[in-house]
Amino acid sequence: MLVTTLTRKRRPPLREDRPFPLSTMSLHEIPGWIKLHRRLWANPFMRKPSYLSVWLWLLTHASHIGQDGAKARRVVFNGQQIALSVGQLLCGSEQISRETGVPDSTVRRYLKHMENERQIERQSDNRSSLVTIVNWH
Repeated sequence: MLVTTLTRKRRPPLREDRPFPLSTMSLHEIPGWIKLHRRLWANPFMRKPSYLSVWLWLLTHASHIGQDGAKARRVVFNGQQIALSVGQLLCGSEQISRETGVPDSTVRRYLKHMENERQIERQSDNRSSLVTIVNWH
């Protein structure tokens, strides 16, 4: 009788010096955690699973290291390299749509609504948006 063992290929550990391109990382590789307040449910839009999915995606992908920190995330936006502040992220509606399963047109509508409700602030160029989550702390 021949016995074989199956081995799974292990992922390399997350290196601290690795650039942090979130779009190429799986969700379980993103370091850190977020805290949610129960007051989240006071917003009637949060009862829509797709809206909540987009909001949680923004929260979990926002930078949690300030721009003056040694490990601050640097990105190119509008042709200039910038360091992201705490609560900021660079993304596009297509990326959010792809990773949440929410249709692109719905993501754009939700982002506009979040901007109108002062949940986020957005600056856009022709490729992506620099999103700042208001009241990050």
